[in-house]
Amino acid sequence: MATPTDAGVAKIKAEYLKQDHVPQLNLEYTSPEIKKAMERLADASGDEPASKRVKIKGQNKNRPREKRAPMSERLCPHLLRETECPYGDNCRFIHDVERFLKSKPPDLGDHCFSFETYGKCPYGVACRYGSRHIAADNSNVVNESLWQKTLASRGGATALTGNPLGKDLQTALRRKAYDFSRADAVLREVGERLRSGRAAAEGATKHPVEAALVEGASVCEPSAVASVESATTVPESIIVEPASIGGAAMHPSVVEQVAVEIAHPQPNAVESVSVKSGSTLPRSTTIEPASIGCAALLSNPSAVEKVPIEDAVAHPQPCAVESAPGEGASTCQEPSTVDPVPSNKPSIGSELPLIGVPAEGAGPTRRHAGAVTDEDVIRTRPVERRPLDFRGKLYLAPLTTVGNLPFRRVCKRFGADVTCGEMAVATNLLQGQQSEWALLRRHASEDVFGVQLCGSHPDAMTRCAQLLREHADADFVDINAGCPLDLVCHKGAGCTLMTRAARLETIVGGMAAALDGVPLTLKMRTGLTSEKGLAAGVARRARDWGGVALMTVHGRSRQARYTRRADWAYVGECARAAAPVPVFGCGDVLSYDDYERCVATPGVAGAMIARGALYKPWLFAEIRERRDWDISAGERLDVLRDFVAFGLEHWGSDAAGVETTRRFLLEWLSFLHRYVPVGLLEQPPQRINERPPSYVGRSDLETLMASGSCADWLTISEMLLGRTPDSFVFLPKHRANAYK
Repeated sequence: MATPTDAGVAKIKAEYLKQDHVPQLNLEYTSPEIKKAMERLADASGDEPASKRVKIKGQNKNRPREKRAPMSERLCPHLLRETECPYGDNCRFIHDVERFLKSKPPDLGDHCFSFETYGKCPYGVACRYGSRHIAADNSNVVNESLWQKTLASRGGATALTGNPLGKDLQTALRRKAYDFSRADAVLREVGERLRSGRAAAEGATKHPVEAALVEGASVCEPSAVASVESATTVPESIIVEPASIGGAAMHPSVVEQVAVEIAHPQPNAVESVSVKSGSTLPRSTTIEPASIGCAALLSNPSAVEKVPIEDAVAHPQPCAVESAPGEGASTCQEPSTVDPVPSNKPSIGSELPLIGVPAEGAGPTRRHAGAVTDEDVIRTRPVERRPLDFRGKLYLAPLTTVGNLPFRRVCKRFGADVTCGEMAVATNLLQGQQSEWALLRRHASEDVFGVQLCGSHPDAMTRCAQLLREHADADFVDINAGCPLDLVCHKGAGCTLMTRAARLETIVGGMAAALDGVPLTLKMRTGLTSEKGLAAGVARRARDWGGVALMTVHGRSRQARYTRRADWAYVGECARAAAPVPVFGCGDVLSYDDYERCVATPGVAGAMIARGALYKPWLFAEIRERRDWDISAGERLDVLRDFVAFGLEHWGSDAAGVETTRRFLLEWLSFLHRYVPVGLLEQPPQRINERPPSYVGRSDLETLMASGSCADWLTISEMLLGRTPDSFVFLPKHRANAYK
């Protein structure tokens, strides 16, 4: 048994410690695999009991899912909404209220949260707390005065939550009839721009010929000839980017590529032609070496398709362009005298926001090694982003399963500024899955709310961004590049995106353009392993890509998961690499002292709070008030009551909604029991990776809340939601919670 002197164990006052406590295994809360293994060992001979010889560590895989009652046992939703059922006699639900009431479980209480708060319960006779709003004739009673006030405060809306999945939208998505032409066009434009940009960067170092050209030598100058002659190996054909031809650079959107054929020189292979400024030549036309130069390419980039370079190398001549009447000659030595002619090719900025252009005041302009930017040539419309300043705000992290809407409402009551929905898989949203769209629901109290998307395919992520822009109300959209789960990473999403810079760049560019003004954020970890950090490099590149309004770095690697301490020094390094884009850190924030120490890291703009909020959602109040709150067990139970009330409103107060609320309450209690009251600690505050030893609280309720046994969590749930049905099954996430 761990003692308070062990490393990683919370130091609790001696009078509260349980002496000689031996945990007992409760087989009811173990997985079928563990039960079978113990049965086999029990039959075998051995001195130790089976529970000692079976490893009961780690997580339970394939946990049982909630089984809903069949339609034949549920009341028709149209009957509850007091509307006509469009299916008539063919409806699979129950329409006979008397028959339904005979099978309905007894009520759990007489205080319906929805009826007492808003004046109307949407579940009518199906409500498990409906004794006060169910009339003798089984009709649903409405408090008209309170209900009218509720409607007035909601602006006429009957629900406080937004982002529902409409039937028409779901049908269009399932039939693949939704119009994603805008997202597809955006992705094509972004892909073309990125491909040409990468080719420009690669062209600068492909061959000594190109290296000499990039450094400023014209193909007509002797320095270029020397570079060509000194090359030891010359490929048959190489591609030279326009930016690398001549002393001045060109943007890749003006000319795609210039093919340079390097072969044995043939004296009579070049047909002599003259090039006038602004003229256009057919594709089959070759150019006399005398007319090849940087000024010619700048003045008329579309005139050059393929340039036989061998004759230019063999017969270098001064770089000059034949001028039109009244115009002076342009030379390589004076490229500034030539005005660039913009290409006729439409740009992204003409129709959609240009990604990668820094905003005014965002810092110094970046220096480019290859192609220069074209902001002075192609005028793009400004991106009208919604003003959203994250700096200094208390940000509740997106938390899978436990970061649901009722939990976020609890955190909002304690002072959270920014909330984000649970991780949603982009492909599931595009398929119109109701369960996935439920993760996007937003409560009216969430004034700054974001949606987190997970995916590895640029087309799916870009389409989903368009879908959210058109059918969801979100203040920002977050890209998940930090999920450590194998199920996610093995599909190329989550942390794996950090190792695929080209794919991530395409996702960022496509989503930022498709969102059309909605801020885009990026969440990641330090890397895949603790030995090699990737986040600083990703942050630096993401800054250069543009389109990212905020980055969040969890100070642990995928390998570390939630062990070890978060590396806030490396988070600060990432913040300096991403500047001027703000960077939030995440990890090890469980008190206001932790928060202030973390945000004091140079360059860090704020801290995202994740597990700390699960241990104690009142952490936001502690940070605002700069104190350690020794909250009582009764006050903690009131917090759970609020969660249950919010859950019954969100998931429903009928039989199915009650058990869904119970299930999510148990999931939260698996984190909440790890909190140690301040008054019991020898050295407050508690550290997040210090597990508490077995202890007794200052009251029976506090002792019950400190239990890590799943059986005790069910006891707490029955205090709030009534007796657990015989059909209810809950398997804890961690196998150790089967011990008492």
